[in-house]
Amino acid sequence: MSTLIDAVNDLLIERGIAPVQTIVAGHPYVDAAVSILNRQGTLIQDRGWWFNRDYKIQLTRNESNRVQLPNDVIRMDGPASYNVQVDVDGNKWLYNTIEHSTIFTEDPDTVDLIRKRDWTNIPPTAFAYIVAVAKEIFIRPLESPARSTRVEREVERTKAMLFKAELDNLDPNTMTGNPLMLKLLSRMKVR
Repeated sequence: MSTLIDAVNDLLIERGIAPVQTIVAGHPYVDAAVSILNRQGTLIQDRGWWFNRDYKIQLTRNESNRVQLPNDVIRMDGPASYNVQVDVDGNKWLYNTIEHSTIFTEDPDTVDLIRKRDWTNIPPTAFAYIVAVAKEIFIRPLESPARSTRVEREVERTKAMLFKAELDNLDPNTMTGNPLMLKLLSRMKVR
């Protein structure tokens, strides 16, 4: 299981900075690493992968005829007329863009919820990709050509591994038993 401190230390080590035992606010490099990791973690998870997409969720109204969404929802896929609205208290509500309201007269259609997973709930392939992308940003001020090339290769390798894991976990191909497809899939070896 990977944690945020593991990711922070990967970034610090890449920059030649000693790893830390705990995340303490005020350490300029730790603060920067946490910020970059959280931003990249959200951006990458926003795509909606097998590990953070809840499919065909039937949302229901509360006693006020509003639909409250879990706070870890990044976005949702569903009817174009639905959107996520965040109130001043940070609560997330389903918003009807046609009616311009968070009030629903009937239960809404099903939606797919894309949720931001905690670091400990991100699969190793996704964790590795997020860290590699964050590392690329974190070392930018150093601009060592050899280091940049190595990190770029790491980003591409971990991205390929993540997409392979996505295919393995979803099996979205209706032609999986097709000999041509089996041959193509066997060529997708990640090194």
